[in-house]
Amino acid sequence: MATFCRACGIEVDSRAVICPSCGVAQHARPDQARPVLALVLNLLLPGVGTILLGQVSIGVLQLVLQVVAWVLDFTVILTPFGIVLGFSVWVWALVISIRAFSAGRRAA
Repeated sequence: MATFCRACGIEVDSRAVICPSCGVAQHARPDQARPVLALVLNLLLPGVGTILLGQVSIGVLQLVLQVVAWVLDFTVILTPFGIVLGFSVWVWALVISIRAFSAGRRAA
């Protein structure tokens, strides 16, 4: 059964100790509660759940983009861009959480 690398996101064998692509050590089994908590956190504030899943750089990027979207929302001319950016970041964070949740269910 395959899982995804926690660093680069490529599919790796669930028995792999390190990722063949980036060389980052892999966890033996994902924690069942973590993906659920990450999903809830990403629903509330995109990026926080992604950081909880161990994808810190992507989570920080999501948080920064979400803050930029909020700033754009408060400008009269750029509000539509802020809405689109904020929604896009929110969906992106949810997709990461759902993939982690699905990978955890398959590993169990």
